[in-house]
This record gives sequence, C-alpha cells and structure tokens, in this order.
Amino acid sequence: DMARAAAFYDALFAVIGAGDISRLVAVLQRELTHDWQEAVSRQLQAAEVELIATLATTTVTLGDIINMKVGDVIPLTIADRIAATVDGVPVVESRYGIKNGQYALKIGRFLADAET
Repeated sequence: DMARAAAFYDALFAVIGAGDISRLVAVLQRELTHDWQEAVSRQLQAAEVELIATLATTTVTLGDIINMKVGDVIPLTIADRIAATVDGVPVVESRYGIKNGQYALKIGRFLADAET
C-alpha cells in the first residue's frame, strides 16, 4: 500500500532527522512486527486443514456386526445440527443437506463466536 509506505518513510525520516534512536527503534519494531504479522496471516490462511463433520453415529452390538451381511441396512438418525471440527476442535455448527447433487453443510454459526 503506497500510502502506508509513504507514512512509514515520513515517520522514519522525521525520527532520523531528530536523532532520536529510541523512537527509530520503536518505529522499526512496529513496522517489522506488522509486516511479520501480515506474512504469518497470509501463510495461515493458505494452510490446508481437514474439516470433519460426523453426520451420524449409532450403537450396535458386536453380535450385530458379526451377523451382518451385504445388503443389511443400519438405521441412522442424523442430528438437526452438526458440529464440524478441525483437529478435534469444533469450528462451525451446520445443517446437513444436498446441493448440486453433492452432500453439503450449510454453516449456521461459527463456534468461536460463541466463546468470545
């Protein structure tokens, strides 16, 4: 951003002209920290993660599993709201559906919003 760069250089030259080394260090630290934060933010946003949404679970006995045959049906109940997780941490609450012929989740809310 040109305006930000111009403001940085104006502040830098003013500090250098005044001979105030401590202010020079403070300006450099603030700007370098800001640039570092932006770089880390860009890298984090590009990182791929696995989003897991368990649509249903059920309980069966070991005997049920032993006696299962190809074609048997296991009844499932899908919850109205499904939490999707990343590394076991719930991140969104969603609803299950189908869009354009594919299974899909419609985000209802971000769970981090509920904690803050």
